[in-house]
Amino acid sequence: ADAVVCTLPLGILKIPPKDSGHVSFVPPLPQSKKNAIEQLGTGLLNKCAISFPSAFWHNSEFLGLAERGHSYLVLNAVKYTGKPILIFMYGGSFAKELESWSDCAIVDDCLRVLKRIVGKDIPEPVDYCVTRWGKELYSRMSFTYIPPGVDGHTQLTAAGDALYDP
Repeated sequence: ADAVVCTLPLGILKIPPKDSGHVSFVPPLPQSKKNAIEQLGTGLLNKCAISFPSAFWHNSEFLGLAERGHSYLVLNAVKYTGKPILIFMYGGSFAKELESWSDCAIVDDCLRVLKRIVGKDIPEPVDYCVTRWGKELYSRMSFTYIPPGVDGHTQLTAAGDALYDP
């Protein structure tokens, strides 16, 4: 081929050389790209979307609960989907911890939290969907971020600049 377009998530580019899934480049990437890969951060924002027979919760965009050790942010998706769906969102170390939980344990935890938020018994869910972005073979992350002390403009520019090898 005369040209190749290669776009990979930062989570894949950060895989260490001896680990499964590491990607090598020939010729090697320039130092500016290697610096960007090293300095930019990757994070997790996992979700558990649960549908119910009907909406029984307060009509606000978000619901939430802060407990010792964990915080819960819940998006009321009725406004966006027209269906009785709540999306529980987990970030940081809790998102990573949840990746080792079973679907059943995650849904049960969501229902326990929801019962505390609404203050009454809740109906059985119709369906659910759980994400585990850190375990996704082709991404291993949810998002890229700029850590404190990193020149975001420089690193994002370096990461996004095209390479030409004539």
